[in-house]
Amino acid sequence: MDDERGEQSPLPSTVDDALTATALGFGIGGAAVAMAFPPAAVALGVAAGPTQLLQLVQRRWGKRLSQVAYGARERLGPEEPEAARRLTEDEDLAALAYQALDASLLSHHDEQARALGRVIGEALKRDPTISVDEASMIIEAFRSLDLPHFVALRALQDAPPPELPAAPSWSHIIKHALAADDVAVAAIGSALVRSGAVVIDPPDFGGFHITALGLRLLHYISDGS
Repeated sequence: MDDERGEQSPLPSTVDDALTATALGFGIGGAAVAMAFPPAAVALGVAAGPTQLLQLVQRRWGKRLSQVAYGARERLGPEEPEAARRLTEDEDLAALAYQALDASLLSHHDEQARALGRVIGEALKRDPTISVDEASMIIEAFRSLDLPHFVALRALQDAPPPELPAAPSWSHIIKHALAADDVAVAAIGSALVRSGAVVIDPPDFGGFHITALGLRLLHYISDGS
């Protein structure tokens, strides 16, 4: 990594620094950051002035990056310095880290940002426990869901097997877990199906099963090791 004078600059030794360098390298900000805020919040920031909007963006960005880094460190342990260097030297890993950071900006919960960091941490290990392609698919599934979906997914996992007599339907389980109305239950169920986390089988009869992807998502969101 060269500085403006063409001299070799030191490589990052922490995940926080490596993620920051990766984000800057990919030019994160602009559209990605704008998507992280409701239009009303952006309009409010613009009306308040560029300084206030910049502070809003900086707070969001700093909080999410620190949580992603926290999750990655949980997986890396003493390998962190080596992994940080690898992140700034490997194009595929850098792109994966950018993908996770971008997804974290859209989340409203620290738990999900930390889960994204755990995915990155496993991909960055000296002997990776997950491939870049698999990690990318998991990150995209996380992007399409938020914490209420994982509460519902956990409730489905903890429920009696649907094949048992008188077992509750998936909609009843979600409704009870979230105290949600029928519209919210339907929306959450549809999102879980679209993400590939759950299969409702057969349709309209209340049966379901959690897929291997759904179990992996729960593994990361609950800090499974």
